[in-house]
Amino acid sequence: MNARNAAEEFFWMIVKCRKNLTEIPQNCSQGENGVLVYLTFFDKVSPSELSEKLNLSLPRIASILNSLENKKLVVKNLDNDDKRKSIVEITEEGRKLVDEKRKEAIGDITKVFENLNEEERKDYIRLTKKVLNSIECKLQNKDV
Repeated sequence: MNARNAAEEFFWMIVKCRKNLTEIPQNCSQGENGVLVYLTFFDKVSPSELSEKLNLSLPRIASILNSLENKKLVVKNLDNDDKRKSIVEITEEGRKLVDEKRKEAIGDITKVFENLNEEERKDYIRLTKKVLNSIECKLQNKDV
């Protein structure tokens, strides 16, 4: 496995872990990038769902959504079932931005992984998966 492939695997492993968590730590998802990434996985969501899942206040979400809407990265529409509610969707331009950020992150991770040999990269990914699985299990069982 070369450094680039290892970086891709590592990146998606982290994304998948965050996507599967029912609670995303507040410091991991602050701001516009967190909202955009969430919207790439969960297509049409309400501001209240974003507030709950990203652990941000509704006023903060409203501010972020207004900024993203002004940048044409998201659109807000009325809910077909309840006209009092709005639904947020990421635009194609928003998806492109998230993809650019993903490519940048993979490039940065690749640079780090180039300092490791193939065996070290595999070991690092294997151990990171093990740690993340342990963390995920603890988060899922936290009420127990």
